[in-house]
Amino acid sequence: MTKKPSSLGYALLAYFSFVVCLITLLPFRFHWSGTVGIFLKWEWLDVILNVILFFPLGFLFRLTQQKEAGQERIRVLIYGFLGSGCLEIVQVFEIDRFSSPWDVMANSFGAWVGALFFDKVKNQLNRQMVSRFALELPLMSLFYLLGPLLWINGLSTGKDTTHLFLAPFIGLFGACIIASVWAYKLKQRRVVSANLVALVTGMWFLGASLPGLIKNPIFFFSCGIVITLFVRVLVAVLRNFDEKERRFEFATLKWIWPIYVIYVFLLAFWPWMRPDVLWKGSVGFVVVHYASGDEILRVVEYLLVFTLLGYMIAEARGRKKETFRISMIWVLLFCSVISSILELARGFHPKHTASLIHLVISIGVGLYGGMLYRLQRNAIQRLIRGGVP
Repeated sequence: MTKKPSSLGYALLAYFSFVVCLITLLPFRFHWSGTVGIFLKWEWLDVILNVILFFPLGFLFRLTQQKEAGQERIRVLIYGFLGSGCLEIVQVFEIDRFSSPWDVMANSFGAWVGALFFDKVKNQLNRQMVSRFALELPLMSLFYLLGPLLWINGLSTGKDTTHLFLAPFIGLFGACIIASVWAYKLKQRRVVSANLVALVTGMWFLGASLPGLIKNPIFFFSCGIVITLFVRVLVAVLRNFDEKERRFEFATLKWIWPIYVIYVFLLAFWPWMRPDVLWKGSVGFVVVHYASGDEILRVVEYLLVFTLLGYMIAEARGRKKETFRISMIWVLLFCSVISSILELARGFHPKHTASLIHLVISIGVGLYGGMLYRLQRNAIQRLIRGGVP
């Protein structure tokens, strides 16, 4: 009997597909010049990046199917080829983009590898493994959402490499989550040692920061070492805490809120400049009409951080056993207030403009983050009861 796929899987697939489309179609300057530009040269680095780009799509697509392996991986390969092919065709009509058959093949292979990886680990994701590795914690899903932000941070850095200095805040954010999960859940299960969890966290930071790592390897390797040491020190501090504490997720959220606030503030007003006297505002997404792809990606990075905000607000209220509607009202309220304050203030920035469409998108993305938390919680509850996530 075929198991029913989860809404969480579809929601995550839609989110990552949205991010991939933004990365591949920016800067959204469409024009038909009468000629078709096909780029036939290839580099190993571009191939690797394109494989990694479609890896989560293949993994999440298999998650939504919940069918036996075999022909399903062939379907993922075909869908990856068709999806990548459609994106490359659209790029033909973009002024600053070139289509490449190598990109299609690399993307297709990445989706297939993602599906293969899912099939390899699927049989291990039973209730015992979920419990041992703390996969039942919605807090871990917040950690998974940091990967796309690190990736886009590296891609959005053009000549102004100072933008890379925002990446360590994302790394510290994730480090606090991992250290807390180890101290309260994994330590007593003896799944992984403190040294290993610190090392893996540092490797995660480097892997998710690959586009930035390529541009400034010394800086990112240094940050990776610092994050590894930070996790090791933090787990030592938390070693004597009561691992039976059931409300440690809320305590962890209180630790990471300051890091999140600093990161969002710096991102919203980066690069730091003296404010203009005159306020600038617009209804539309005006940055598309004049900005480079790097600058647009920075706007995308800024908007995507509200996914984390919505998720954290929903998780902070998760213990109150509120209905989905009430939870989303709180997410809407907080996201509206915070994004409005930031967007209004951006109107005084010399290089930014307050935008109504930015405000609407940031609130919508925040609501999506809150929905992801609710779906994750419901999926884990079904899994613990013996169902399918």
